Amino acid sequence: MPGSSPSVAELLLENTRLAELVSRAQATEPDYAPVVDLTEYYEKRLYENVGCACEPRIVASLEDIALPTEHCSRLFVDFADTWTSWVHFAFFFPEFRQEHERFWDQGGAFFSFGSLWLAVYFGTLASALGYMSEEDFAQSGAPVASRLQLTRNWFSAALFHLDKTDFLQQTHIRVVQAIVVLGNVVGTPLVTQDNQTFTDLEYQSQATTIGETHRHANLWAVAVRIAQQLGLGSDEANLQETLVQRETRRRLWWTLVVCEWIAVPLRTPCINDVDFNCQLPMDISDAQLLEADLGLPHTPDRQPRPVQYHIIMTRIATIYHQLQAKLRLRRWSPAGIADFVIQADDQLADIVEQIPAHLQNTNDDPTQQDPNLEHVLPWITTQRTSLAIVLLYYRLAINRILQNYWLEGSTNFARARSVCLSSATGVIRSATSGEVAFRRLRSW
Repeated sequence: MPGSSPSVAELLLENTRLAELVSRAQATEPDYAPVVDLTEYYEKRLYENVGCACEPRIVASLEDIALPTEHCSRLFVDFADTWTSWVHFAFFFPEFRQEHERFWDQGGAFFSFGSLWLAVYFGTLASALGYMSEEDFAQSGAPVASRLQLTRNWFSAALFHLDKTDFLQQTHIRVVQAIVVLGNVVGTPLVTQDNQTFTDLEYQSQATTIGETHRHANLWAVAVRIAQQLGLGSDEANLQETLVQRETRRRLWWTLVVCEWIAVPLRTPCINDVDFNCQLPMDISDAQLLEADLGLPHTPDRQPRPVQYHIIMTRIATIYHQLQAKLRLRRWSPAGIADFVIQADDQLADIVEQIPAHLQNTNDDPTQQDPNLEHVLPWITTQRTSLAIVLLYYRLAINRILQNYWLEGSTNFARARSVCLSSATGVIRSATSGEVAFRRLRSW
């Protein structure tokens, strides 16, 4: 009868028919080779070898930690506010400053203050150290004369305080914050004793003395899981937040997402875009957030804001993740892969058109009309150069997916090859322009 439920026999027959159709479709589908990214293959080999190196932890007790003076601590926190807070957005920096003041008002209680906060604190100091010039470091009053030894000490101190809390059992946002800040330490450039920058290979090997790439990847997975348990990726689960709380949570969550989706070398992400429902951070300054939380009248802020860089990075990461997700669905024809590559490359071009004027890498930069602006906001130049390198690198990373085909002699992928060559040249030109100190070109 029409509208009646099918019998079991009818359902079994229908299942058999559908299975036959699927089998026929699979039999006629061309057996395309999987996508092979040769550069990514060598990246993974390099990082695998680097990750196998392991330096012993140098902090096994409180007495092993190189403790800063109050003056030194304030200088490092001031430096972090300007140069590293916008790289990781692990926490709301005005709030961290208040906590820092309370810590020193209590006499700098390193032996009795909360270990989770101290893990964030020492991670912040180590992160700032990686960005300091030699002149900044010489004037900081640091407790150890060697940058490398001090970085390792403070990195180990952060891990020590995480261990003290049995952090794998702690569903606490401080654990997430500490790991995110420490992720910023692993990739910061160091200098040798004669103040020369390490070569690329030396830099990679020295990174293992700070955080080991394997440890970092494992810790990051822990941070993601704890963040998911806390519901950081859900706007619906956090409806009672103040504006500051909401934007702090969104910024932190998107840092986790970005670092999962554009990790080098690329790895299977712990986060997929269907796993969360979290809007991008607002294009709003910390000062505006504080005004809104205090109920003060909204003051338009036309000056550049550090979070604008963060928002652009989230969009770049989303495009790259969506491309990789499509490529993992099945084996595609070369023409199908090329369509995905061109679409993603065009999306990156759209982002370039939307970049705020002060971050545009052109000669028409309006900040040149106000030479005092970059003196007041020195991070602008670093953000602009870093962003130029990021966009060029991911244009290269997207188009090099077609490398195998043009190496086989195909002329159909000349556009992708041309983009790769011009992007690589652009990355080198941006990194060596001298506009920004090399150690501050830390894109993520």
